[in-house]
Amino acid sequence: MKNGVEEYSLCCSVVQILLGASLFYFISGNVENTAVAQAIQDGDTTASFELSRPLEQKPNFNWLATPAKVNGVYPARREHGARQVLFEPLFHLNLETGELEPWLGLSIEPDPAQKVWILKLRDGVTWSDRMPKKPGETEARRYPFTADDVVFTASLILNNPSLSAYEASRFRAAVENVEKVDNFTVRLTLRAPNPRFAIENFGDTPFGSLMIMPKHHWVNQNADTFAFDNPIGTGPYTLKEYTKEKVTYVLDSDWWGAKVGFELPGAEAQPDGTQPLVKLPEPAELVWRYTEPDETLSLLPRAGPGSPSGEEPQAVGEANAAPASPPVDWLDATRELSPEEAKRALDTAEGSIITWEKPDKPTWHTACARQLDINTQATILTEYTKPGEAVPVPVENAWSDPRLRKALAALIDRTALGRAYGFTDTSVDPPVTWFAASPSTTMFAAYGSMSPFTAAVESAGLSMFPEANSAAAEPLLADAGYVKNEDGRYAKDGKALAAKIAVIEGSPDAVAADTLKAQLDAVGIETTVDRQPNERYWGWAIPYGRYQMAYGWLSCGSLAEPYTSMKRYAYAPDAQNKDDPTFDNTGRWGVPTAYKDAVVAMANLPLKNAAGQTNPDLMKKMLEAYKVLNDEMPFIPLVQTPRIIAFSEVYWTGWPTGGNPGNPAHDWGSLHKVLQGLHKKQP
Repeated sequence: MKNGVEEYSLCCSVVQILLGASLFYFISGNVENTAVAQAIQDGDTTASFELSRPLEQKPNFNWLATPAKVNGVYPARREHGARQVLFEPLFHLNLETGELEPWLGLSIEPDPAQKVWILKLRDGVTWSDRMPKKPGETEARRYPFTADDVVFTASLILNNPSLSAYEASRFRAAVENVEKVDNFTVRLTLRAPNPRFAIENFGDTPFGSLMIMPKHHWVNQNADTFAFDNPIGTGPYTLKEYTKEKVTYVLDSDWWGAKVGFELPGAEAQPDGTQPLVKLPEPAELVWRYTEPDETLSLLPRAGPGSPSGEEPQAVGEANAAPASPPVDWLDATRELSPEEAKRALDTAEGSIITWEKPDKPTWHTACARQLDINTQATILTEYTKPGEAVPVPVENAWSDPRLRKALAALIDRTALGRAYGFTDTSVDPPVTWFAASPSTTMFAAYGSMSPFTAAVESAGLSMFPEANSAAAEPLLADAGYVKNEDGRYAKDGKALAAKIAVIEGSPDAVAADTLKAQLDAVGIETTVDRQPNERYWGWAIPYGRYQMAYGWLSCGSLAEPYTSMKRYAYAPDAQNKDDPTFDNTGRWGVPTAYKDAVVAMANLPLKNAAGQTNPDLMKKMLEAYKVLNDEMPFIPLVQTPRIIAFSEVYWTGWPTGGNPGNPAHDWGSLHKVLQGLHKKQP
């Protein structure tokens, strides 16, 4: 085993973060001459993962209740390994195919009205603990996982409105009743028809998996206060140790999955044509650890004794003044890296660090693509005022004209904008950019699961240009009455065309907004970037429509169907609650009847037809709605949102990359599938 495996936190997905410290050490030296090689030789079987949030002081595995903040942030209860390897989802959503793949569940199918769903469970699943030993038994049997556990967990959620986890709240809002049909069949009756119910509640995305709890442990507990600090799951690992620094899980050699040996969902067929079976994962232990970012500097990679790569020893202080010694802690999988640090890791890794990205492949991205929302009201308020201060008089908003919005969409160079998210190496001529964001062609995340819909939008001629297209913009500007003045600025009746873009300060989006400003200034639109604290952006500006343009990700939602994202713009402005507004249609777009009708029709359409293909009726209505979006342009798709996660191949190979597709977001619930492909590297 590794001696004290260490992990270092990386911040959330939209903020640049510092790379976990010890990773950099072992990628900077000759592996054959370090303690790493010796650890491999000695048979190390631990894999370590990095946390982006601190752990709670005491163990708490009650995922149904929201934890109290630790130093101002919510702790890592969602991502410290329990949801990833101790509990298991009913299904895995394959982001390449859009299929809901069986795991604890075998199938989930709706009635024709999409209101009553029948869930079939896999036989042979067991919890990790054992029942009292019965006379004549040589070994006590494990508790079986059955419909009783599903019905109990569902009823617990339905009957306890105080259970506030997002998954619990969404399930409670959707489900009216849950019934046991037999030991392996459950009937779920919804409050209203919803063909997306299974994807929304039983996938393994960040907020998409309703984890089933063991009835025999929860039945007499107060669900609001039960810490479940001795957690029991069905997964291949059980809890070994929990401290405020790390959580360690140990392999369960009697895991049901390996005993049942079911086919590994989504796996390629073997050379003999058979499907690979699920097996015991190879790592004997898994560790999740959080370390304060301010500890990173002293552990950055050394180019020589005591010196970080490319820096003099005196430039980094006493922490690096002494000769470097082999590390006792390191990472196998980081959280999220900034592009510069990811490039630095690859450059110094001598082939031992990999990411999704290669120079000819796009960066893996999050589910929330970046876009520019535009306030469509004739008059707007954008100047921030504190409570009690006089509210300024609203000003006229030229961007209420859809012709200007369409022209703006055509003037944006998305390829250049994507480079703002990457690391540009200016030491070479011409400069080369690594980890750039991919231009968006549609409003959707560019996963394979969304490809039928993005392809349809593109085929219909409704997609965005990767580069600026002034030829498409000029007629629209002229039709709206705007011409360039002597200063090269677009103006109408002597008033210059201007844009003010709200963005969260200190974020990669703020850097991209500066790039967008430069583009718009260059073509003749006076542009201001309004950097706002996170609290003001989300609490004052966005929900109340107090912006002219907003750089963000307000279409986030769809993963394998289009309705979830598109419905966010079917929310009529006059339906907004002034005291508690939503984050839907925050630009107060006057929703055209054609759009609303198409989206309403999409709501109840099945996702697939009888042949298992994308429902042509759903596709038709999606295109009807998308044409209205393209004509009106209440928001402008910009770029996909890169997420860079690095994996070390010093100990383990088979990590998900562009060449080995899978979901690299190990803080999601899909780590079960990643572990099936992980293999110990031989010395």
